[in-house]
Amino acid sequence: MAAEALKVRGAKHEGYGRLVLEWPAPAQYAANLNGRRMVVTFDRAAAIDPAAITGALPSHISDASLSEDGLALTLMLTADYSLKAFDLDRRMVFDLVGATATSVGADDKAQAAKQPEQKSEAKKATSQNTAADKMARIVPPRRPAPPAKPESVAAPATAAPAEEVTTTLAEETSAEPVPSSAPLALVPGQPERPAQVSAETQTQDKGTEDVQALPVSQAHDGVFELRRLPRSQDLSPPMGRSAEPILPLELRFTWDRPAKAAGFSFAGFLWVIFDRLPPADLAQELAEAMPDIRDAKVIPATGATVLRLGVNPLMTPKFSKDGDTWIVDLRPRVTVLEEASKIELVDDGPEGLVRVTAPERGRMIWLTDPHSGNRLVVIPSAVAGAGVPERFSYAQFEALETQQGVALQPLSQGIEVANAKSGVLIRDKSGLKVSSNETRGLMPRDLTAGEPRRRLFNLPRWRLTDQEGFTDTKQALMRKIIDAQGQERTMARWDLARFYFAWGLSSEALALLRVIETDSPRLAKDPEFLLMRAASHFLLREYDEAADILQDPVLSGEWDAKPWRGALLASAQDWEAAAGFFAESESLISAYPRLVRVRLRLLAAEARLGIHDSGGASAQLVRLSQDSLDASEAAQAKFLTGQRFYLDGEYDLARQLWRELAADNHRASQARARLSLLDLALQEETISKEEAVAELERLRFAWRGDTFEVALLTRLAAVYRKNGDYRKALITMRQTAANFPDSVVARSLALQMRDLFAELYLTDLGDALPPLQALSLYEEFKELTPPGPQGDAMIARLADRLVEVDLLPQAAKLLTDQMNYRLEGLEKAKAGSQLAMILLLDKQAEQALEAIENSHVAEMPLDLASERRLMRARALAQLQQTDAALALIDGDDSPAAVRLRGEIKWQMRDWAGAAKELDKQIPQKPPSRPLSATESEKVADLAMALTLADDRVRLMSLNKRYKNAMAGSEHAELFKLLADGVDPNGPRSIADGLDQVEAAQAFMSSYEAMKQKNAVNR
Repeated sequence: MAAEALKVRGAKHEGYGRLVLEWPAPAQYAANLNGRRMVVTFDRAAAIDPAAITGALPSHISDASLSEDGLALTLMLTADYSLKAFDLDRRMVFDLVGATATSVGADDKAQAAKQPEQKSEAKKATSQNTAADKMARIVPPRRPAPPAKPESVAAPATAAPAEEVTTTLAEETSAEPVPSSAPLALVPGQPERPAQVSAETQTQDKGTEDVQALPVSQAHDGVFELRRLPRSQDLSPPMGRSAEPILPLELRFTWDRPAKAAGFSFAGFLWVIFDRLPPADLAQELAEAMPDIRDAKVIPATGATVLRLGVNPLMTPKFSKDGDTWIVDLRPRVTVLEEASKIELVDDGPEGLVRVTAPERGRMIWLTDPHSGNRLVVIPSAVAGAGVPERFSYAQFEALETQQGVALQPLSQGIEVANAKSGVLIRDKSGLKVSSNETRGLMPRDLTAGEPRRRLFNLPRWRLTDQEGFTDTKQALMRKIIDAQGQERTMARWDLARFYFAWGLSSEALALLRVIETDSPRLAKDPEFLLMRAASHFLLREYDEAADILQDPVLSGEWDAKPWRGALLASAQDWEAAAGFFAESESLISAYPRLVRVRLRLLAAEARLGIHDSGGASAQLVRLSQDSLDASEAAQAKFLTGQRFYLDGEYDLARQLWRELAADNHRASQARARLSLLDLALQEETISKEEAVAELERLRFAWRGDTFEVALLTRLAAVYRKNGDYRKALITMRQTAANFPDSVVARSLALQMRDLFAELYLTDLGDALPPLQALSLYEEFKELTPPGPQGDAMIARLADRLVEVDLLPQAAKLLTDQMNYRLEGLEKAKAGSQLAMILLLDKQAEQALEAIENSHVAEMPLDLASERRLMRARALAQLQQTDAALALIDGDDSPAAVRLRGEIKWQMRDWAGAAKELDKQIPQKPPSRPLSATESEKVADLAMALTLADDRVRLMSLNKRYKNAMAGSEHAELFKLLADGVDPNGPRSIADGLDQVEAAQAFMSSYEAMKQKNAVNR
């Protein structure tokens, strides 16, 4: 990639000098300052004139150089400056600051005076030259203002008497910030390549080894990996249409040294942050690995990896560690933290000071959301699962709910944050407006006495009347709509929609909500309106629409949304997550009308059974029994009761209930009961595999067209595979994927189908298949052949199996298609060589030459080129073009060429020439060990050639050398017949002598035929 030209400018200000590098597009960087040597590394190549650097800021920079690859810029400074580095869109800003300390204002001193304990801790920390307790202001949540005038910059102060040190904010609200009067500092134990270094850090690091910064493409500390986790399937799911499951994902980040992490949801995205430099190609890896995740991006941040992922809001991350590998498990779940951080008011005076306790914190990382422009400060933690359990909202800042680490959003320009020993401290320059710990302000936003205070639904009030007054009340509400005008009519419709929903009339409620949405789009964004729409869609089994609404961030944290999220996840058979949401909202279910209440409790009971919680399921079933159930509901409850007995080991009771259902006329529960009875019979081994397959095939026609059929076909395919009937397994999988193209489960089954197909042709699994059956199966499912090397290896392995049983035309066709339609370049040349070999075995010399010609590439390895030249020579020899064949390998003394030359001369009846080539293939002196079959065959070949050449002298010499070695070999009798007892004074030629023996003549004929076949095989 060509280097990008950078614009350079610099300016000297009071107390600091500024260097700005402007890129054509935003880039990432890391900066390292060691003494007077500063190194800046980029994530892609830059083109900079070093003279422009020194010319832009000669007062601070004496020399500059750029590495040959354009990835590292080295600056020599004129004095011992401290560094403040930050980025603004396309600009990298480096402030070289002369001052090494700052002071707090009078109000800060007053605040510090009110905290003697913290003050003493701070003095102790300062005496140890730590940089942990620096405080820096954060940019408020708005876009940068126009550049501030230089004269507006506050003059640097001199001392920092308290635990925290503050900085001015004016520069961070400008387009090109002026420096903070105190540079940002590292927390102890942070990376040795900081992007922002304080004077204290420099003092502390003097005398240490000079760590050279590497280009970002080489200096990153980690490896990213994404895994799509398998999802266990319930093979007896509820009947009817169901929601699509949300497949879990796992992100793994492996670092070469310990890293700290943070994770939270903000502005509709999941943010995952590490205090380590990202791999240079992480953005590309994300795009390739996670195409189904909306807008996955790497957000530029100094010295940190910041990922912003558009995941389904129902998916909650769980952070865990395996050594230096951070694991982010994404799936629907109720957040459970291993260690919850505490937020408390530590000073309730006029200024106020809030503290967030979090274990093993890292340094503060400043972020800007590119979508909203909001500023955040994030403090990662080294303890997995240490997060903030609730969102805390204040007038001047918000502490976000996190699954890992701490994340703060400032809402005023005066907010100050310090990463102190005692915790993360937050205050405001003009005083923090918070209430005491005993008041509502510092309690979790939605908690009062263990239950959320805010409620979206008030169903008893919305009903307005009892059952007897339903019709009159409905008519009164409808008349109110007719009589109203404008906004009053919208609110009258809203009252009627609430009335319908409170009585379980979801279809009527949804119709009114659609009208209201058209007339009043603003009202349609209200959380109550959204949740009512989602619940109504769910009750009408419109799961996709319900899921879209329940994913809206507006409903995040709403207590009334939890039973509906649980219901949606239970319908998708995500039992663990569903059980968690139902457990948190159990008391809400009883307020719904009977029809809705029964449906939610059936799903809650099934969720409990899905996580093997027999007691929780029993509690739900007891509550169900207190409602008057109709026949359909009673059958469903009866089936779940049988499952509960099964979990408790009461198999006889479970069998009894399921048998009753199997004879019942409620078809859905009947089919589920039959499948459960089959599972129980298989477990108890009271049914054969054949009978089980027959029952599964009958069940295919008992219930069709929904998740149950998908599960049934999945089970059937698994049984076929286990029985070794791979064709039926693949056919069943293919039918499922075709019949349910929009099902996540069916798409997962399609992946399993491809995996099974690959396993059959790449592992020993398919070796039990006869070669012709393996070929037939391949032709039937060839569309499953994966692209790339794996698919090519499958074809080559199948071709080898066909060759082993002399199915040469079939193997040749397989390789011809591969060469013509799948391969290019060197891989095509290799396949062409394999094809030519098979064609030679099949005596198809002309086609072999054509295969070699069609797979020719300009440049190839010498060994492959030599192999192809030998095959061309062999093909020419088969076509009786022996002179051309010999000319092609003339001068080639490789073992393969010597052997082929001998075979060609044998074919030409040039016995002397054949003997010459064969003599090169055996050692002059036989080995002391017994000869192998191949070695003894070569000696016998040479004896035969010498016999036919009438070379008695060399034959006697061969006999003398190899007589004893050949005595116990596979070709001992042949060698004795040819070489033992040769009489120099015998017949005119040995050949004539052999012709006198009829048996010898017959032997010679068969031997030549055998030699021809062996030559081709070699």
